[in-house]
Amino acid sequence: MLQDSDVATRLPAQDLERARAFYAEKLGLEPVEERPGGLRYRCGSGRFSLFESAGAASGSHTQMAWEVDDIEAVPDREGAAPARQGRQAG
Repeated sequence: MLQDSDVATRLPAQDLERARAFYAEKLGLEPVEERPGGLRYRCGSGRFSLFESAGAASGSHTQMAWEVDDIEAVPDREGAAPARQGRQAG
């Protein structure tokens, strides 16, 4: 049942406007939906949401990743280097 369902990521953001600017300027992403206290994005067949939160992620683990065929073809935007880290299939 769940194995046939879509999954969507929810990420906390202490400053939603700062997060929006990062996703737009560094990753070239714009929200497809805006609600009070939240932004929703679509990438390929997946989606993720940012929500305002007073809490903070530890930053010690991966919260979300993109799977791409050619990492070198992905534009390298200044300040987005951590998004390029990870393992390549092989």
